Amino acid sequence: MAGPAAAGLASLLSKVLSDGQSISPPQEVVGATVLNECSTLAEASLGSYQRKGASEKTAAANPPEQLRWGYASITKTVVGVVMQMLMANSSLPEISWNDTLSQWLPDLAPGTDFANASLLDVASHTACLVGEGAPWSDEKWAEFHASWSHGYIASRTVWVNNTLQYGALSNCIPELNTVHTYVHVDGVQILALIEERISGMDFGTLAKTLIFDPLNMKGAEIIDANPAGGLWASLSDLGIYGQWLVQGYNGRPEALAKTLLKQQDFVDLLSPITKHGVVPATGRTFGVYNDWRTGQPRAGHGGCLGAFLELAPTENLIHIVAFFPEDADWVVSCDTMWHTSEVLGRAKQSLGEAFTACRQRPAHLCSSSPVATSLSCEITENLTLDESTLDAPYKRSTCREEDLTAAVKEALDAYRAVDFSTKAFVVPEGCWGALPIYENDPCTSIHSGFKFCSENKWDCGVFLVNNDSYIAEDWPCRCGVSIPKAVCSTSGDTSCNITRSEPEINTSCLIRSETSPTPSTATETSPTPSTATGTTTSSTSLSDGLSLASGERRIGVPWFCLPFGLVGVLF
Repeated sequence: MAGPAAAGLASLLSKVLSDGQSISPPQEVVGATVLNECSTLAEASLGSYQRKGASEKTAAANPPEQLRWGYASITKTVVGVVMQMLMANSSLPEISWNDTLSQWLPDLAPGTDFANASLLDVASHTACLVGEGAPWSDEKWAEFHASWSHGYIASRTVWVNNTLQYGALSNCIPELNTVHTYVHVDGVQILALIEERISGMDFGTLAKTLIFDPLNMKGAEIIDANPAGGLWASLSDLGIYGQWLVQGYNGRPEALAKTLLKQQDFVDLLSPITKHGVVPATGRTFGVYNDWRTGQPRAGHGGCLGAFLELAPTENLIHIVAFFPEDADWVVSCDTMWHTSEVLGRAKQSLGEAFTACRQRPAHLCSSSPVATSLSCEITENLTLDESTLDAPYKRSTCREEDLTAAVKEALDAYRAVDFSTKAFVVPEGCWGALPIYENDPCTSIHSGFKFCSENKWDCGVFLVNNDSYIAEDWPCRCGVSIPKAVCSTSGDTSCNITRSEPEINTSCLIRSETSPTPSTATETSPTPSTATGTTTSSTSLSDGLSLASGERRIGVPWFCLPFGLVGVLF
């Protein structure tokens, strides 16, 4: 992939490899991809390593999709997704995260410390399980090996029985415990066994049937049906998985159409849970937290083979980094990769910081070509914000609420009723019409309104952002998207107030994949202002929960690139 984003990612990975030279044995290879829900923004792999059967080292495969990588414990997220899918399938027995182990493992759980532990207790690592796993006696170990000849489900039954019979951590009651103890293997073995008993398929087949095949993840596989670390896939395949999760979280129809999951299912998967007033570090098998810079939610997981998957669902971004190629002539073991954990942590932080300002392409420009200028969105670890890197502020409306027509006041009431923090309400001068916009970034929402006004030669101003009066200094924008206040402070001007008067959008930081999807054909329809009688013609987004009015006029855009954004025009 060419372009400033790809070059910037390669530069960042080069630094990761440089850092990795200080550890022993040194880090040899790294691959990474950064995506939004429309396309891949940048993807690269660097370094050289000894392949199996090779006499000398070979450069990492480029493009990286030609190579599968080991993701270890990222596999645990697949366990959570499969469980959510089984819960959504009405043709299967009804199952809930609040169900107890005794309900689903009646031959194993009753009479143990875990009889009343819920599936959610296990998934969130608060079920009092031993982190490193229950110990094995010689007899149990022999039984486990003998069970292999009867298949994965039989051997997993022996494993889970050993776990449950060993018992809980001392002074710990699973259903009451709020202390997070990360469990490497035993917890997902329990969940996978329940999934297998419900479906009649082993976990590897389940993942392929429910996730990999519907998403067209052609090379993805769960080796040995291992729910704790069996996932091997290309960067591109894991990127598809991440995109689907982010799309589903935001209610995109293309994601919802691929499985039985509804938007709330995706939101539940990627959101924290609360247990007795405490929020554990893990939810439904996904690690969940807030970005320390922006406060925006994050979900994902790391892997001991040197990998991480990080999802920023509200910011439309996916990060993936991997250190362990499938064909490497190394021992496939977490023990051989633990020494890379510090390098992996720095890589994760650097990748997130690199995309702080240019973290997404404005949805209404999803199909636009990049503009090659000095302001192109080259990935840098330290971005300085000043007047040259910020868009001009938008004009504030001079209309007062009492100046609005009855139709516009009605639209304003409907707008205020929608809880969507990045919406905007744009009003033409004269106060006779309104454009309520619901996109996934306040700057994008504002720009959509001004773009529509410009096409119709209307003089417009911003009336509200969310439900607050618009103050330009409070909404600094770069490349058409808002800049978090924490980032603004790095410029030395805590308000990021830029005083240029002409509204303009700098599209030069748009990052476009050469393989991004071709937008569907759509014709922009410009409403013709009605007569002075104040008749209304309205259009609102299906995804924002508002019903569509008759006589609608819809702004034509590629639906698969539009985050919640559909402009409603009223006259």
